[in-house]
This record gives sequence, C-alpha cells and structure tokens, in this order.
Amino acid sequence: MRRSTAIAAGALAILLVAGLIVLFPQLANRVRPGDQLPSWARPTPTPLAGTIQPATAGTYWGVFLPRVELDQSGVTGFTARVGRQPAIVSMYQQWWGEPAFPTTAARWLQRRGSVPLVVWEPWRPGLPQAQAIDQPAYRLAAIAAGGLDAYVRRYAHQARDYAGPLFLEPLHEMNGNWYPWGGTVNGNTAADYIAAWRHLHDVFQEEGATNVTWLWTANRDTVPNTPGNQPAVYWPGPAYVDWVGLDAYNWGTAEHKQWTTVTQTLGPSLAALRAFGKPIIVAETACAEQGGDKAAWITSLFAALTGSYSGLVRAAVWFNEPFGVFDWRISSSPAAEAAFTAGVALPGLLSASQVAWSTPGPAPPPGG
Repeated sequence: MRRSTAIAAGALAILLVAGLIVLFPQLANRVRPGDQLPSWARPTPTPLAGTIQPATAGTYWGVFLPRVELDQSGVTGFTARVGRQPAIVSMYQQWWGEPAFPTTAARWLQRRGSVPLVVWEPWRPGLPQAQAIDQPAYRLAAIAAGGLDAYVRRYAHQARDYAGPLFLEPLHEMNGNWYPWGGTVNGNTAADYIAAWRHLHDVFQEEGATNVTWLWTANRDTVPNTPGNQPAVYWPGPAYVDWVGLDAYNWGTAEHKQWTTVTQTLGPSLAALRAFGKPIIVAETACAEQGGDKAAWITSLFAALTGSYSGLVRAAVWFNEPFGVFDWRISSSPAAEAAFTAGVALPGLLSASQVAWSTPGPAPPPGG
C-alpha cells in the first residue's frame, strides 16, 4: 500500500514538473516590463529618497574633492582637517566611455550623512581646445533626439537603484563657450538646450529615478555676453528643475583678471537667479591667492552665507582643486585653511546628516 501511494505521488510530481516546464516559457514570453504581476509575485521595491529640500534654517555646505567617485579617502582626510564632514560632496563624470553611476561612492557618502552631487558632462575631455568644443556626437540636438538614450537610460536605472538622495547637474555653464553643450558652440541653440534637458529629465522619470534632484547651473560670466546667450534663455521650465545653481570664482589678479569681493563675485547673479523661484546653490566657488587676502575673502563668504545671503543661498560648495595658476584649495595657505575651518563651524552652516529630503514612498517600477 505504501509503495503504491509513493508511486502515485511520484507520478503526480513528475506531471506537475512537466506542466511547469511547458508553461514557464509561455509565461516568460507573456510577461513584459510594465506588466502587472499578482501581489505575491511582485518584488518589494526599495524605498526611494525624494528631492533634496532646503533646510528650514541654515545653509548646507559642501566641497568638491578630486576623484571622490573612485576613492573616498579624500573625504575622510578633508573632514579630519576642518573638523566637520560636508553635507554635500561633488564629483564629475564625463559621458565618454559611458561610465556607470558611481553607486559605491554615493552609498558610502549616504551612510555617512553626505549627499552626492554628480556633475554629468556629455563630452570627451582632454582633447585640444577646438576639438574639445566641437564634438558632434554630443550635440544637444542629438541628446534631445534620443541618440544617446541607451547610455542615459542605463545611467538613470542605476541612479534609481542607488535609491538615496542626490543632486544631478547635467549641462552646466551652458552660457559659456568652453563645453560642447554650450548654447553658442558645436551647432547648438538655446532651443536645443531646453529640448535636451527636458529629454534627460523625461528619461529619468520613465525609469523611476525620482530620487534625483535636478540642478540647473549657470556661470557667473556669460561668454559671449549677448542677449541670446543669457541664462534665462536656457531655462527648461519649473517642472524640470528642482534647484538652480551658480558657478562663480574670485580669480584674483593672475592672468590679467581682477580681484572681486564676495558681493561682486556672487551678488548680481544671485539676484537674477532669484527670479526662477527655486532654491539656490552656489555649486562651485573658490578664491585665488594672487591679488588680495584669501583668508579674509573666505571669512567674508561665510559671513554672507550666515548673514546677508541667509535664506537666499541654501547651499554652497567649495571647489578644492587647483586650476592652472589658480590654487583654489583651502590648503593654499595656513590662514586660508584656518578661515575655512572657522567658517564651517559657524552656527547656521549645516554639515553631514543635516540634509533634508522628501520621502515619496516606494519606488515606482521602471517605465511605470
């Protein structure tokens, strides 16, 4: 009796397995991305961070450190020097070679309370100047038409899977003539810029990467300074931008440039950006040593961020790398580093673990 029962049970199991073997390919062919699965078969989505919000009181401070996307020890060292970890850490990625979203670095920063800011640059760097600017493969019209969508969509999906908060800053300094996405070079127009920006934004939305905070950044100096090249002509619209940014430096007196105060460096552009009605971040700033007192300039910057610019500038990022003869690093002199260390310790300057973001809930499915 037991043997008969066992044989019958075995035969039934074989029939069930055979049925599944026949049925599985049919189900696999019928279930496509975007199809609704029964609740028991759906994976639990990773909760996504939402867009980064300005603090109710205070200003986030941040820093760019070279190669952070590859090696985060620079953040540890910088934090030890100034006594606080930055709220925002910038990194730069070029599209050439189609690098992946820096997930490892982003998660390392998130675990320590810092928000990554990824400056996402569609070009191949390192070429001679004329070739660096004239790159038809990265023309804005090509981006807007979806010519680079395979990479863009893959990157968006990786950003979504990271799931944490981040600033994404594509196509920055569009009112300059030194990048191939500039509005006056490489066959581009302002209309192309707007179309490219909106297309990138739409692809990320389609991929469910709603944890991305979209940062639109203009340069202080418009080159060429013509009516058709002013930052406002490149505005993608409020539905496509979360924060607006400004890149502005005190170049000092090297290479025939002019020393500018903090007010001269930032003031006029901040007034113009205010009209867009979005939180403002000084996405890049620094001061040279030549031509004035860098330490005093840094002290003045932090006094402005906690004083006259409080409530207007909601975040500021120091660019801590040399650029030719211009040494932007806080370590360019002991006095400069002391001024910076004192500045980030001021009440109202917000460091790591003090950044706020919205929490929209579980991630939508890609394409959903």
